[in-house]
Amino acid sequence: MNIKSIKSEQGEYITSTEKIGSYEDLGVASSSKVRTNINSPRWNQPIKIKDAVHEAVQTITNNDLSKEFRLSDVYNELVKQYPDINRSTVDCQVYCDCVNHTSRRHYPSGQKDLYYRTGKGVYRLYNKSLDGEWDWEGKQIGKES
Repeated sequence: MNIKSIKSEQGEYITSTEKIGSYEDLGVASSSKVRTNINSPRWNQPIKIKDAVHEAVQTITNNDLSKEFRLSDVYNELVKQYPDINRSTVDCQVYCDCVNHTSRRHYPSGQKDLYYRTGKGVYRLYNKSLDGEWDWEGKQIGKES
């Protein structure tokens, strides 16, 4: 261990300690290893994540406007083709494109009106004539609160 002490102009002593060695010597994972284990690699596929998610939903629902799905269904479908896909990216993409999701307002750019939330964690394809119109914040248009 390397210890350094210095005295400031105000008469205070400042002590610095430093361990010479690697994180592994200390039994601690390095920050680069932590990042690698927690986060999936950046999306670098030839298809946009938004389109990949929508294709997965279409596969799950077979384009049936009444068939419901869960976020885990979408993730499980996507991981078959993209094993390193980030689960939270999939979730956020569904929130963004879900007309009545309360978190939609956090993703104002690039929204598409694709999904409708029928219950907690349950979605289906959006049907404008049945579900009405919704704004970018997930609020129904023309309906008084």
